[in-house]
Amino acid sequence: MRGRTQAVGVTTLCAILTLFLPPIGYLSGVPVGLVTLARGASYGLQIIVASLLLTGILAWAALQWPLLALSLALGVWIPVWLCALVLRVARSQNTVLLAVGTLAALFVVSMYVATGDPAIWWRAWLQAIIQSAGYTRGDLVNDVVIERAAPYMNGMVAAAITLGLMVNLITARWWQAILYNPGGFKAEFYTLRLPRFLALLLAVTLGLVFIVDGVTHLLLRDVLFVAVTMYLFQGLAVIHHYVARQNRSVAWLVALYVLLLVTPPQMVLLVACVGLADAWLDFRGSAGPGSGAGKEDIQGDS
Repeated sequence: MRGRTQAVGVTTLCAILTLFLPPIGYLSGVPVGLVTLARGASYGLQIIVASLLLTGILAWAALQWPLLALSLALGVWIPVWLCALVLRVARSQNTVLLAVGTLAALFVVSMYVATGDPAIWWRAWLQAIIQSAGYTRGDLVNDVVIERAAPYMNGMVAAAITLGLMVNLITARWWQAILYNPGGFKAEFYTLRLPRFLALLLAVTLGLVFIVDGVTHLLLRDVLFVAVTMYLFQGLAVIHHYVARQNRSVAWLVALYVLLLVTPPQMVLLVACVGLADAWLDFRGSAGPGSGAGKEDIQGDS
């Protein structure tokens, strides 16, 4: 995907497919990330603007809903563009994972600042979504679901932001490596490791969650959702590195991702614990934060 027309076409196609298969919207930022990584900020911004206009026109013509384009631009394309710039400059997946986690944590804090109690806001939002789907308010099952989900929505959405941005960026980086440096992505991804001080900070935060109460307790709990998602990616890097080093079958990785899809809460925590343990036990030996051989060659214009 070396041309802007191709990038705009793929981005717009993913955006339109979101109407029929919402998870596709997660991947609509991949072309934006790829072009930004390979060609720079201005090229990536041009893809966003062109895709915004084209998607808006098509969504308005098909469903009279041009806001689809704006929601994707604000929620996916622009954040991916910003983080891709960080990855382009730093040339380190460690750094971009920190940047993504920071953005998600800022989202958590901003919701508390803007609403005072995010649970109330998310409760109203869930009620509006259920009503728009044709269900009536007052249904016992729906009310129970809303009441149980609302207190955790802020943290879960922040975790989804972290997951979505990293999936877009990692996929874009992988695609970039295929185009410009086959094999370079593995060298970079296998060395993904968060700073050790973050593991200490996570331990302190976890302890405070059990000590403090009120808004502070809720805020720290929501931030933990972000931290767990960040360490999920370090855990995945550890497992990929182990499978490659031991020459294991790719079926091991297929089984891992199937389990992540089938039992996400349990498997996410398990893989995140692997990543957190790696901060102290260094399962990959000399594969430290700065040892990603070949990462400097992935850039398309270097």
